[in-house]
Amino acid sequence: MKLLLICMLLSVGTMATAQKKVASRLETRIEDDGKILSIQIDGFKNERQIHYKRSFDVAGMNRLQKEVLKCRVFYAQGLALPLHETSGVLFVVPGLAALAIGFLVAGYRTWKANQQKTLKALPSQ
Repeated sequence: MKLLLICMLLSVGTMATAQKKVASRLETRIEDDGKILSIQIDGFKNERQIHYKRSFDVAGMNRLQKEVLKCRVFYAQGLALPLHETSGVLFVVPGLAALAIGFLVAGYRTWKANQQKTLKALPSQ
């Protein structure tokens, strides 16, 4: 397990240092009044001009649906959603899923080990 963790950390570190520098200057403005979501992006990234301005009717959407819409708009423009615009929901849900998977795996391994101990403790005939 330690070896796997070390390999993962080394690979992530290698990928992070291997990425090329991205020249960008973007100004984003996102306004949400509960009924209309307006997204405006102006600037450049990698010498490509970006001018985007659009409004969406979000009257029947919940918070998560609005966050996904924002992510899709930025992804369509070849951009990542700015961290200050990202909702904590997008971090909490995957984190809880990872914890649940971890507990399930640990619980299964514990149960399996207990079953094997029980079988070994039974007298053989």
